[in-house]
Amino acid sequence: MTPNSFMKRPKRTGKRKPAFTLIEVILALAILGGSLAVLGEIMSLSDRQGSKAHAETRAQLLAESVMDQLVSGAIELIDKQDEPFEASEFESSADVRWTYSVVIGEGDVPEVQIVEVTVQQDLEAKFDPAKQRLIRWILPPSAASESSAADPMSPEAATSGTGLLGGGQL
Repeated sequence: MTPNSFMKRPKRTGKRKPAFTLIEVILALAILGGSLAVLGEIMSLSDRQGSKAHAETRAQLLAESVMDQLVSGAIELIDKQDEPFEASEFESSADVRWTYSVVIGEGDVPEVQIVEVTVQQDLEAKFDPAKQRLIRWILPPSAASESSAADPMSPEAATSGTGLLGGGQL
C-alpha cells in the first residue's frame, strides 16, 4: 500500500444512499427544542394552577368548618379579625398558615343575623393568597331557643314526656 492510497476516496458507483443532510438534522433539533420549551411552560403553568385550586379548595373547607362551628356554638358568635387556626395533625410545618375573620351583621328580617366568614392564607399580597368568603343567615342562639320552646313540633318540645299516644309508652 502506498501512502497515497489512504487519501483516495472510493469511487461512487450508481445511486446515493438516502440520508439526512446537516440542515435537516439542525432543523429537526430546533423544532424538538422549541416544542420541549413550550411543553415545559405548559407543565409549569398547570402546576401553578393546580396549587392555586388546591389552596382555594382548602380555604372553602376551612370556611365551612368555621361556619359549622359558629352555628353549633363551638365557637362564640362574635366579630373576630385574623384569628389563626390551631395547628392540626394534618398540617406539616411547611404548610402555609391560615387565618379567619368573622363579621356579624343584622339582616332585614327581624332576629336574623348575617354571619360572614372569611378565610385566607397568611401570605403577603404579592403572592396572591387564596381567600374564601362564606355568608349565611342564622338565628342567634337566644332566638333559636325561644322559637323551639314556642313550636310544639320542635324536637325539644316532643321530648317533654307526653309521647305520641297521649302519654302512653311506645
